[in-house]
Amino acid sequence: AFYEKLGWTVWKGNLSIKQNTCSYLTDEYEIMLYPLNIQMKDQLSNSSEEDTICADWREGEFW
Repeated sequence: AFYEKLGWTVWKGNLSIKQNTCSYLTDEYEIMLYPLNIQMKDQLSNSSEEDTICADWREGEFW
């Protein structure tokens, strides 16, 4: 709730991590994103559970 007051948005869709040529679903994590402009804020507000965001693998932590 603290970060939401500052403009952060909870990601509603799927989360995955890319390592080499494979992607791994990581739905057990919950992330928040900060929109840098109005267009990004609108996209995040309208995201659904069918949308996916993917990040590169980092040693030690996923998100």
